[in-house]
Amino acid sequence: MGVRSMILSILDIKSSVTEIAVSPDGSEIAFVYRGDVFVTSADYSTSKQITSTPEQERSVSFSPDGKAILYAGEKTEAGMFTKPK
Repeated sequence: MGVRSMILSILDIKSSVTEIAVSPDGSEIAFVYRGDVFVTSADYSTSKQITSTPEQERSVSFSPDGKAILYAGEKTEAGMFTKPK
């Protein structure tokens, strides 16, 4: 990927991320990108898409112990993703 492609990718992501939450220990970042929930390590070495629905997810946050990612859905009342050990 060239520099121009990287810059365009960063700009696309920046303009489409609507919410961000940092895990209690600071090791992970959850965010809503184009209506779906994603989680990435703080050093961006690993990323995972948590939801993939036609509806919009929002209000992303971590549980106090950092073991779950909570979010609200447009059509469903709420969701929770428990991270595998």
